[in-house]
Amino acid sequence: MRETPAFAKDFPEATSAAVQAFARGDFNATRRLLGALLASEDASVRAAAENLRDRMKPPPLAIFLFALSALLLAGLAGYWTYKRGHG
Repeated sequence: MRETPAFAKDFPEATSAAVQAFARGDFNATRRLLGALLASEDASVRAAAENLRDRMKPPPLAIFLFALSALLLAGLAGYWTYKRGHG
């Protein structure tokens, strides 16, 4: 069993399965477990689940760089296709 991440040391016990799945890198299982935790009546469980969900989101810079590289690839492919046909 992996060690509990430092940010999750004070999370409620109800979130332990989701935290362990997160620590293993099993984000699919973490998302499934978070569904029930986000609907919990306990505010501390919901807050911990929201914290865990937010940690799985990709950083905005990564999204920007991915979009930029996709545009660059499309532009280069278009340029190459154009020049090859009219070269």
